[in-house]
Amino acid sequence: MADLLGTTAQSVLRWVCRYVDRFCTKPLPGEAVVIELDEMWHFLQRRDNKVWIWKAYDRMTGRLVDWECGARDERTFRRLFERLGRWKVCLFCSDNYVFYPLVLTVGGHYQGKGETVSLERNNGQQRHSKPLQNNKRRTSF
Repeated sequence: MADLLGTTAQSVLRWVCRYVDRFCTKPLPGEAVVIELDEMWHFLQRRDNKVWIWKAYDRMTGRLVDWECGARDERTFRRLFERLGRWKVCLFCSDNYVFYPLVLTVGGHYQGKGETVSLERNNGQQRHSKPLQNNKRRTSF
């Protein structure tokens, strides 16, 4: 994509993130008893050029409440986590990725693949969904 546009992959990533922030509305903060957290990647034109999407999923409502695009690093996760502070979250569930226990507090975090099944299903649906036909724009994850 970057070659097509005559720019860098980082510029394309910034454009995609701005587009998502503008057209993929996030719900207003409220109460979310259990939030599942996970990160997934997509290729940008070639295998060695990945973009990571960190996602927060409300287990009770079955919807994404927030997401963050960037690298697979603590800094990107912290940006998402800081916004989640507006929600009344009782418990965060995640897989065993190294950055979660560095940011999430003991007692408010459960770590284990068995507790992120709903979000993993959402990741699979997002990754394998077919593009919409008839010029319909996809506006949410």
